[in-house]
Amino acid sequence: AYYEKFENIRWKRRREKLVREILDTPISPEKNEVYSDLGFILLGFIAECIYGKPLDVAFAEVCKEWDVLNGLHFVSLRDGRNTFPKGNYVATSFCSWRGRRLIGEVDDANCFSLGGVAGHAGLFGTARSIQKWLADLWRIFNGETRSWCSKRTLDRFWYQEKKGSWLCGFDTPSVGTSLIIPYFSRRSVGHYGFTGTSFWMDLTDGFAVVLLTNRVYYFGTGSVIREFRKEFHKRARESYGK
Repeated sequence: AYYEKFENIRWKRRREKLVREILDTPISPEKNEVYSDLGFILLGFIAECIYGKPLDVAFAEVCKEWDVLNGLHFVSLRDGRNTFPKGNYVATSFCSWRGRRLIGEVDDANCFSLGGVAGHAGLFGTARSIQKWLADLWRIFNGETRSWCSKRTLDRFWYQEKKGSWLCGFDTPSVGTSLIIPYFSRRSVGHYGFTGTSFWMDLTDGFAVVLLTNRVYYFGTGSVIREFRKEFHKRARESYGK
């Protein structure tokens, strides 16, 4: 865990140390698929270099320009405190490292150590704001709108080059273990978040669902959330078909 190494280092210096740690991590390119945050952490730093400003500031400006992204935001903790009203957020896990129940703070400890803003975690939002974003992705996918993302770029993100379930930043149904099959087709894209969040969209008809839970509030709920997610997907599709 990188955050444990950076606890006594000022947060601005942590970025430099983390980049070095990631670049020094041994990897075997193109051997197999590995679920990892490291590439997305680097992408966040790259985006900051391109925009010339902190990631949360750049993202907020993009959100202001494109209304479809409104409601999604980072909660910066760089000054050591959360300036957003805690009443706007549900409580998640109790963090033994931070010594408190997390409310309006990113759950991921590495992101927290970077000030709450990173390329792999730290984004907050509502189900409505995510549903609006998915609807826009659907329109872009079908060439119906010009937005913050081009169809060419989106097609590259959703192109599956090799065997496996992972796309660029998205997941697809896993063979034999998927929680969305048979309620969604194999041509579906989505994501499962560690804290109990998820979204899925079927690219055959545009049907999309968003589920935001705080499953990490209690420990040992892995099997429960799996059962709940599958039932949720089933009932959502059944309701959509009526």
